[in-house]
Amino acid sequence: MAEQKTAPLPKHLEKEVSIDLNERTFYPIIKSGDWIGIKHGAVYSTLIGSKESPEVVIGFGYDTPDNFIFLTHQDSDKVDLNATVQKAFANIEAIDVTFTLSKSLDNKVLTASGKPFSSEAILSKKQMQKAHKILNAKQLFVSIARRTGLMVIAQDAPKN
Repeated sequence: MAEQKTAPLPKHLEKEVSIDLNERTFYPIIKSGDWIGIKHGAVYSTLIGSKESPEVVIGFGYDTPDNFIFLTHQDSDKVDLNATVQKAFANIEAIDVTFTLSKSLDNKVLTASGKPFSSEAILSKKQMQKAHKILNAKQLFVSIARRTGLMVIAQDAPKN
């Protein structure tokens, strides 16, 4: 088998990946269960499905101006993976997600859209409690149709 050569990192990325991982701000990121990062050693936890057959997973990483860099098991020599994952969840708790009532849906649906980690608000107890309060709802249905987008409706919302 021929050895494959990898291209050197672009200069702007060399600087990004050379910063100490302990100085990075990590966040959880929702990914599909067939996310390629799983096969490449990304640190993840299964949100929906089983470890053997995940449907939705949570990866962990940090944002750079050009890319989102995921935490991998290879990083265990540079950073405490368990502590980093705990910090990532704490970081998502600390974000103030802006919910907007949808006028076109009679103010029965909240949206959070267009901001980094809007869809990950589902992982935040603080943000979900805020949605409960705004909608005056005991139970919620939450939809994440795309990255940076989230919709919330009360489970007992009128059907019409």
